[in-house]
Amino acid sequence: MTWKDALVSALVAAALALVLKIFVLGAFRIPSHSMENTLLPGDHIVVSKLAFAFGEPQRGDVVVFRLPASAARESTTPLLIKRIVGIAGDSIHLTPTGIQVNGRRLPDPPMAAVMNPLLVLEAPLDGFVVPKDMVYVVGDNRANSYDSRSWGFLPTDHIEGQPMFIYWSWADADSLGSGHPRFDRMFSIVK
Repeated sequence: MTWKDALVSALVAAALALVLKIFVLGAFRIPSHSMENTLLPGDHIVVSKLAFAFGEPQRGDVVVFRLPASAARESTTPLLIKRIVGIAGDSIHLTPTGIQVNGRRLPDPPMAAVMNPLLVLEAPLDGFVVPKDMVYVVGDNRANSYDSRSWGFLPTDHIEGQPMFIYWSWADADSLGSGHPRFDRMFSIVK
């Protein structure tokens, strides 16, 4: 192999990696406790940017998104991750004990850290309907999440992708001293 062949191979590999990064896959680090225990601070995830290319987001999907402009000034994180609890046309009613969607209590997330109390925050108490081209998102750790209850509906065009799996997890320093890897979480599917 000549140096020209090596250069061409390197340029093709770099171009392919760039296309994958921009259009297909992304990486994201979980910065907060809002999705515990589904996702923990220090989890690093792979996100599919094509997850909704051929279909609409559904209730229960975990999504990575850009905040609406009205809420972005209150957050230092450019991207957030939450679970969709309401899609266009859904009637949402927030109570201290849970979320009702279309008159039925929504099951608690599979690995939620805190089931109750549910913070109602600024949402109207008499219920509301999710508008067209919008979703309503809430963190799995509902008592500790900056989500639609604080800033309202999320436009579907702000959704960047859907997490696929955790590829690395690092626990911050705890009472024992230094941080450590969480090998048991690596390659876990995000549900």
